[in-house]
Amino acid sequence: MNVELQKKAERFCAYQERCKQDVLRKFATLRTPVTEKEKEEILEYLEEEKFIDENRFAQLYAVSKLRQKQWGKYKIKAHLRAKNISEENIKDALDTIDEEEYETIRQKLIQTKGEQVARAHGFSTYETSMTNV
Repeated sequence: MNVELQKKAERFCAYQERCKQDVLRKFATLRTPVTEKEKEEILEYLEEEKFIDENRFAQLYAVSKLRQKQWGKYKIKAHLRAKNISEENIKDALDTIDEEEYETIRQKLIQTKGEQVARAHGFSTYETSMTNV
């Protein structure tokens, strides 16, 4: 196994939570070509040593996208699928989202969007526009 490449992959994964696809994309950006055998060996090593864990990645990804970007479950699911995360890991990740927190964020977004639409139609606030309906 290419020890230098292995160390680069370790540092890449230690810096931030990664999935297999992230590591494969990183390999593609390297100046030195990486063989399929090297990719497989390094990915296997990273999994054995817990540098990458698809389930852990999916759970952290789901919670952070909800909190930081206020993404909904459908968008989170779509992005996890795009990263080739298994359906089982996606389900586990979505189950880790606190329903009360999710609903609070959802209601806040609904309120904000309602106010934007009300202003666009000449109403001063969302509540005022709803009383005129």
